[in-house]
Amino acid sequence: MTKKGNDLYNCIEHAPELVITASKGNGTMDSVGIAINGKAYNADHKYQEKILAKNLYLNQIYAGHLEEAKEYMHTIEIMPEVGSIYDIRIKPIYQRKFEF
Repeated sequence: MTKKGNDLYNCIEHAPELVITASKGNGTMDSVGIAINGKAYNADHKYQEKILAKNLYLNQIYAGHLEEAKEYMHTIEIMPEVGSIYDIRIKPIYQRKFEF
């Protein structure tokens, strides 16, 4: 969830394409990486109750004005399209692309 009008919200509204990357390892040559390409969009208040139920700290952050916060907070939904994995630990380097 994010607040309507903040930088993240505005960025997604104007350029919804995104890439999420992550890696794990103790250095470049000892790493595995993953990338997921997709689009993000404003899903309004969809999933809001589930998000608040699973992330109880949000109720603390918005204590005293939770109902008001529910109005201006919007859910950002990510629709993955393609992904890839790179395993640099082995030779030859393993690379695989996949679709969702």
